[in-house]
Amino acid sequence: MIGLYSPLSRCGQTALGIKICEELSRNGKTIFLNFDNYSPLPMLFGNEAEGDITDILYYSECERSRFCIYLEKIKQSIGGYDYIPPAATSMQIKEIDYEKLKNLVELILSECGYEYVVLDLSDLPEGLFDILRYCDKVFTIIGKAMADVYKLRRFEDVLGQNGYEDLCASTVKISLPEDADDKELSAYAGKLLLAEALIGG
Repeated sequence: MIGLYSPLSRCGQTALGIKICEELSRNGKTIFLNFDNYSPLPMLFGNEAEGDITDILYYSECERSRFCIYLEKIKQSIGGYDYIPPAATSMQIKEIDYEKLKNLVELILSECGYEYVVLDLSDLPEGLFDILRYCDKVFTIIGKAMADVYKLRRFEDVLGQNGYEDLCASTVKISLPEDADDKELSAYAGKLLLAEALIGG
């Protein structure tokens, strides 16, 4: 399970997540979960689904025996990987917590044949730090501006104050190449995954 989270806004996190999924899908079955408020992904991908992640969460809790069937109906496929359409509103995202997401990911990995789950995380109200700790790898995009450096430092301070110092040490901090085009971002994602031994050479 790979998590992407940054305290910085509009930092290119979702674009990187998409490229990471494309690269991972060449090595194994991959699914992408996005938690942005009012995410533009359905528009960008050009298709509308029968449901979204809130429906999948419901089935993971109430219809476990038929979960993979429901997942097949709701998931979308693009660029070699699958993704679950994000929740429509911020209020729906607030209902998602660590235990619900952990249960969902375990089902996806154990029952539905996926080898990689990529989480594009925003500020979930409960359990964000536990979700990040649960990930096998976390990538955090950092910036060079003074405000960006300050935000990252404040985020790490909060982690430390709440007993999550280990996340500061295990998180991979990355700077995206400036003004990278689609091909350059793909190459960057591939090199990043290779450097972290998430794909083979």
